[in-house]
Amino acid sequence: MRNGVLEFDHVRGEQLLNISTMLRRGASLEQFAAGLAKCDVRCRKCHAIATGERRSRNWFDSYVQQPDWPLREESNPRPCG
Repeated sequence: MRNGVLEFDHVRGEQLLNISTMLRRGASLEQFAAGLAKCDVRCRKCHAIATGERRSRNWFDSYVQQPDWPLREESNPRPCG
């Protein structure tokens, strides 16, 4: 895990808003809890790997989220956890 960055990975049910948007918009505690119940907490890299697998993309493309960048070979294909 790099710099302690954790993210909410939406994996269950329909996602209405992402967690950070809910916080900024002042969602109720019930709305916030319902959104969190649909998520797993992952480090940034593991979130990118899982999202890439769900979207049939490789983890590097998901991790950098820069589709205009030229692709390079994976230097560390091993997930951290």
